[in-house]
Amino acid sequence: MKENLRVRAYRNGDPIPAVSSAAVWAASGTGAASVYENDLTNANTYGLLYNGHAVVDPRGLCPVGWGVPASPQWYDLVLFAGGEASAGGPLKAVGLLGSGTGLWKAPNSGATNATNFTALPGGYRRPDGSFTGLSEMAIWWTRNAAGSGELWGGRVYNNDTNVNIDGFSIQNGFSVRCLKD
Repeated sequence: MKENLRVRAYRNGDPIPAVSSAAVWAASGTGAASVYENDLTNANTYGLLYNGHAVVDPRGLCPVGWGVPASPQWYDLVLFAGGEASAGGPLKAVGLLGSGTGLWKAPNSGATNATNFTALPGGYRRPDGSFTGLSEMAIWWTRNAAGSGELWGGRVYNNDTNVNIDGFSIQNGFSVRCLKD
């Protein structure tokens, strides 16, 4: 998909709990979604942030015919875009927040959007329920376990061209891009 997911129900129609409270987010042991800083205008621009429980829920987060990418598929995208040290530029949307030409905080290093992925800096929700990183970073889940209570995720920053693929606690709230099956 060319934009971050913003569905509020699983594939079977069951609602994904919308969690605004930091305490409820931190204590959640099931799928949940939120909007950055609980500001609904952020959902239109950046999509929703989902915890890892929602990503691996068997009811399916993505629409029929689509799925959350596996970590090898993220690696394929990164390799296609030039490798871990430089793929951030071809993935990131161009323009700067301060100049009114985009959504990334300066410097938005290397941004070309050559892949048409149009990565937007939607930030994320920490395991404690706080928010951070809007205009500075974006992180997307994969569906693969990275360890006990962790999934892999791909991350880009405004101030470099790297794409980091790391293991993160499933209590985090990250963006999701669906991939056609």
